[in-house]
Amino acid sequence: MAEIIDARGLDCPEPAIRTGRALRDKDEITVIVDNQASVQNISGAVSRRGFEVGVEEKEGDFYLHILRREGATEAGMEAEFMPAQVGETVIFLPSDRIGEGSEELGYVLSKAVLYSLTQVDPKPDCLILMNSGVKFAVDGSEVLDDLGILVDSGMRLMVCGTCLDYFEIKDKLVIGEVSNAYTISETMLEAGKVIRL
Repeated sequence: MAEIIDARGLDCPEPAIRTGRALRDKDEITVIVDNQASVQNISGAVSRRGFEVGVEEKEGDFYLHILRREGATEAGMEAEFMPAQVGETVIFLPSDRIGEGSEELGYVLSKAVLYSLTQVDPKPDCLILMNSGVKFAVDGSEVLDDLGILVDSGMRLMVCGTCLDYFEIKDKLVIGEVSNAYTISETMLEAGKVIRL
């Protein structure tokens, strides 16, 4: 019988951390969570590592049934499963405005920098959007085309799930992967260079 990990009520990234720890010595587990962000974080991470995952919803909770397949590995799972590789360039954008002073100018500068990233080489390996910066990745954003070009070039786009929830716009996300504070921290710490805009 699969071990049950009850991660309901735990703040991000604790459900992901507990999942990684449990998979060190178990071939089959069931993780119970109570929010979609945890479902996405955990199921995406275990799938990338070769695990089989099924999700079942019961009375508002989500049951993730995870089974180790041949060749599956939990290596690095706790470090959010997929941190940036050493030497990569990570751009950290914690706002939809760059700098202090005029908010209008800050917004114009943010758009200009995101466009400029599509025109330069080498392009960043990862772009992290936090706080109001997550608004760039949702429906209606003026920079969706630029983000699309960057993602198509191979750049990883990480969007803070807590921030999307705070602004009540998670259902409007159209590009990038929903991430969490733990994954974002690990990604920045593993990077060769982090540039904060």
